[in-house]
Amino acid sequence: MGVSLLLVGPNPSAASGGIDDLRATIERYQVAADAAPCDLDWAVLGGIAGFVSDHGRVFQPVDPNTPETMRTWLGELMAHNVSPDPVAPSVPIRGSRLDGTEGRLLIRDTDGGLIDGDAELDRAVGPFQFIPQTWAAWATDADGDGVADPDDLDDAAGAAAAFLCDLGADRELGRALTGWFGTDTFNGAVRAEVAAVRDADRRLQASSPSAVLAGPTARVELADVGGILVRIDIADDVAAMLVAATIDGVRLQGSGWRSHERQIELRAQNCADVWETPPSQCSPPTAIPGTSGHEVGEAIDFFVLDDGVRRAIRRDDPQFAWLGAHAAEYGLFNLPSEPWHWSTTGG
Repeated sequence: MGVSLLLVGPNPSAASGGIDDLRATIERYQVAADAAPCDLDWAVLGGIAGFVSDHGRVFQPVDPNTPETMRTWLGELMAHNVSPDPVAPSVPIRGSRLDGTEGRLLIRDTDGGLIDGDAELDRAVGPFQFIPQTWAAWATDADGDGVADPDDLDDAAGAAAAFLCDLGADRELGRALTGWFGTDTFNGAVRAEVAAVRDADRRLQASSPSAVLAGPTARVELADVGGILVRIDIADDVAAMLVAATIDGVRLQGSGWRSHERQIELRAQNCADVWETPPSQCSPPTAIPGTSGHEVGEAIDFFVLDDGVRRAIRRDDPQFAWLGAHAAEYGLFNLPSEPWHWSTTGG
């Protein structure tokens, strides 16, 4: 059984645990998505958590026709040019009793009150509003503190990511959301929150030139290494790698940095939707603008020339074999699904 939004009612409580600010929260969703067992869009996590709990800040009844939580938070952040104060752990977020009234599910106690504090009826718990039996099935200790805690945003996001992958969110988001909530009533509202959290991320990137993920105004100091543009701080390692490969009789050619605008153009060419389509569903796979290592000069796509025509390297090419044996010595790692793509993170 999935999580259900059919819990809302006059039962607000204080938010739980350790949310620092908007940027840190977005990064937590991104970390959870990166660790997921499928190619999960991190913004889906943000969309769900934003809808059900205002990203773990406070539990409030939500009108599915007016999803404004992330927009409101972003507006506050930009208006004051400061991060919201950290939310101190207090009363854990608990949904209304699932008593079958006012459109809610009827779920009699499944956990002896251990998870939700109610020994008669179940309540949804934490920033992702897991029903206790769903949490029991997908409980995750994502932050490695030895406790799988549904009130901890990292743990809850990790569990949500695994559950969404099981529901096929990387293949068909609408069906996965219906499976998550047990109804398609909230699909549109969650999709609106997904768009809002992605927009929040883009605006935060644009406001911070030092952001890890490149936004339209991010500044990257580049160096040309054998025709490959990379960040200047990795240029020496890349140069040494090209020399070592040449000594071993392997010529490495590649393309490195690309602009944010070029990333958008590639997504438009390769994907059904620039911002929504999962990278794995593009042909060829193409990262969502603002998430590509190419945009910050930390990724290289290696290619070979066949009769003068450029093609991406394959696993049976000597370039791939050489990189597999030596690239890590120079700080580059392969994205397993793309033999041509090597970066400082392997992502």
